[in-house]
Amino acid sequence: MGQRFGGAAALVRKSALEWGRSQIGSENYNYRAALGKWKNPSWKCNAFVIRAFNHNVIPETIGEKANPETWGLTSRAYLAREFYNGEVPGFELVDTPLPGDICADGSHVGIVSSRNTTISATETGVVENDWGFRLKDKKKIRFFRYKGTKK
Repeated sequence: MGQRFGGAAALVRKSALEWGRSQIGSENYNYRAALGKWKNPSWKCNAFVIRAFNHNVIPETIGEKANPETWGLTSRAYLAREFYNGEVPGFELVDTPLPGDICADGSHVGIVSSRNTTISATETGVVENDWGFRLKDKKKIRFFRYKGTKK
């Protein structure tokens, strides 16, 4: 699976992936981190993905506007299950993931980084591993691609 980027939405996905990679090893999104509305202790995988997609060439990709209560990330603190249920604007369900897509199982969310790896925030920090591809029940995993939002 080669990297395929083209168009504004594709630039957002590429930027999200690059930023996600730059955070590998960081503890800024671990279980004990305090990020505004995402209190300590709580899971921060959703905050990590939101930050990755809002840290790009097109501001405010996820959500309508920045909000201090969500650490300036989005107007809403989207949960992992909302990613999984396809409730985050601008993302469409896809069968075959590409780097820069998101992977969700209902309780965790990460960014697809290669054919069989994802980058996500875990209890200890940001890691790249096979989380999104190793689960036995593959039907539980869903992949979404950012296509852009209409404003």
